[in-house]
This record gives sequence, C-alpha cells and structure tokens, in this order.
Amino acid sequence: MRVIEETSERLVIHDSPAQMRAMGAAFAALGIGVLVLVGTKGDHAPNVWVAYVVGTTFAAIGGAMLVAAADRYFLFERKPRLVRTTVRTLRRTQVTEYPFDRIRDIALERSTSTQRTNGVANVFYRIVFVLTDGTRVPWTSVSTGDGVEQARVVAAARAIGGWARTADALPVDAPAADAATRAATAISTRGLALVIAFLSIFILVGGWLMVLQLHRVRSWRPVPATVISTSVTTVRSRNQTTYRPVVQYRYEVDGRAYESTRVTALTVSRGYAWAQGEIAKYRPGTTTTAYLDPTDPEEAFLDPAISLLPLIFVVLPLLIVAVLVRGARATQRRAQQALALGVPVVDQGTMVLRSA
Repeated sequence: MRVIEETSERLVIHDSPAQMRAMGAAFAALGIGVLVLVGTKGDHAPNVWVAYVVGTTFAAIGGAMLVAAADRYFLFERKPRLVRTTVRTLRRTQVTEYPFDRIRDIALERSTSTQRTNGVANVFYRIVFVLTDGTRVPWTSVSTGDGVEQARVVAAARAIGGWARTADALPVDAPAADAATRAATAISTRGLALVIAFLSIFILVGGWLMVLQLHRVRSWRPVPATVISTSVTTVRSRNQTTYRPVVQYRYEVDGRAYESTRVTALTVSRGYAWAQGEIAKYRPGTTTTAYLDPTDPEEAFLDPAISLLPLIFVVLPLLIVAVLVRGARATQRRAQQALALGVPVVDQGTMVLRSA
C-alpha cells in the first residue's frame, strides 16, 4: 500500500494486488507443473499419490489467491470533504464513500499472535477508519507485518483530512509504539511457520524416497543374474498412460535360485522410449548384474541409475521457504520504523469510544 498522488487538495492511495497475484500465479504454476511432470515423465512408485496431492493443493491455493486478490484505491478530496474507496477483484467492483465528518480518525489496528519468537510476540497491522460512533472500517481484510508503509499512508491521510489536528483525534501511545516496534522485529510469524510446517511434509517424503533409493543403490550387493525375458507394461491412471520396463531374470543365493522383474531401485514408469531403452540393455539369455537386498534375497533390481523425481519434493519446497523467510526478514527490518511516524495504534477487538 502506497501513496501514488499527493497534493494540497487531493490524496490517492493504492493497494496493488500484484504481489498476491504473482504469488498465486507461482503457486498455480508450480502445482500444474508438478501434475504435468508426473503425468508425462513421473515415477509411479507406491507414493506417487503424494505428487498428485502436492500439485492439486498448490494449484488450488494459487487459484484462490488469484480470485481473492483485490486492487484497492482510496481517494481523499478536501473540497468535497469525502473519501472514496474503490475495490476491484476479478469478480466485481465496489465503490464506497465516507464523508470526512463521519470519520473520527485513521489508525493502525494492531493484532498480536500467540506465536512468539525469542520471547517476543509477532505483531501485524492493518489500516482502519475509526468512525465517530466508535466502529471501525478496515481498509483490507488482511493484516501484515509491514507496518512502516502503512504508518506512512496513515500519516498522509490524517494530514490531508486534518484529523491529526482535531481535539477528538486519537492519542499516540509512545510506550505502546515502542513495544510494538520491538515485537515487529520477530522473524517468524504464525503464517510463515504453518507454511514451513506444511512444506516440510513434502521435503521429508522426498528426502525419504531419495535416501531409500541411494541406500539400495549403494548397499545392495551385486550378484550375477541371467536375463530370461523382457517386455514393456502399460500403466494407465485416469487421463495418462506411461510405460514400465519389465525384465525377468534369475539369480542364485547360497545355492537357491530366485527370480525377479524389478528393473530400477524405485518402481518407475515413464515414456515408451525410456521403457524401450531400459529393456534394450538386457537381452534374453545374457548375463548381467543384479543388486540384491542383503536382508531379503527375494528383493533385487538391475539398473542402479538414480531417479531425480524425489528431489522435486525437496528442492521446490526449500526454494519457496527460502523466498518466504527472506521476505519476512525484509518486512520485519522495515517494520522496526513502523510507528516512529507518530500515528495512532488501536488494538484489534478494542472499541474506540467518542470523547466527551
């Protein structure tokens, strides 16, 4: 939220939806990308459903953010002594007018989360009109930790409307401002913690699959094996078709014969050309190397190549977490100056009554 026009008679404040829409588009693109990747070249291991959950969830969250993002304009005019608010979303445009005489003051509304960082509570702000009857009209439905820009906007709005100079103006509580400023320096917020907790689930799943794969490749012991036959199996799921190589081979352990058909360390299916390329490595009647589970001789595979799909569950969430943490830290650094401009701060849920 920022001032885009300021004269002696007119003030225009704009709250752009660009950031929220960009984040929504990123989430939607990430979700759709995961679905497309899994649908065309993805692994079809027993845990492949996690990829569909990730993709669908991210796409749904992104779509909801795109729909909810609002473009807000606040026009203050001295001669008509009127504030006109215009809120545009993808669905509708709403215009509301407030005469200056109906507004007692403009303030930052402060809310404090129960989440604490280093013993300090996390604090969020949003701008509100405090009407003459004591009720409040929030400028947005969302409170953020970026108090400095909001404080500048409040200071500009109070100046053009003359609210800062009226006898009925809300008082500026300096001790409370200092406490809020210290609280705003907390790095973590409840929302950020929840997002990180949510993404950590997928990081753990991806990490577990990658570790499992590496463990099998590195620790399962090689044994000679004889290829019996090869084929390609079609794997159909909803609107996609992939292919899995099948190689039947025989090997011996302690004088006992075993047979297996697993080709890769993780059971995977991809494009037809990939599946054909895999079985082309193993001609019936030839001798190759199988990798045997030391604890269970019935478990084995042929191709020690590493699949990188599990890294999707690790790298992408880590990138998102890094971006969110960096943004949170930048916001908190700026918020240290939030209340130095001397604007009123009211606590959420506290009614402001008209002075006698």
